[in-house]
Amino acid sequence: HSVEFISEDGTHTNTIEATWCGLKLLIPKRNRTKDVNGHLWEYIWRKKNKNYIWNGFIGALKDVSY
Repeated sequence: HSVEFISEDGTHTNTIEATWCGLKLLIPKRNRTKDVNGHLWEYIWRKKNKNYIWNGFIGALKDVSY
């Protein structure tokens, strides 16, 4: 905080810390040292689709091919 509270691109330190805190709430403590990628992608998806989770889910199903 003492060096750079707001980065050159306008990102606040508190924004990053709050995001990390929200992510940690989704990951059980015993899994925080293992693969975090899956949890990170889920967190990002939920954050992007927070106002329309169901529509986001249906859209994701439409995008998946097998």
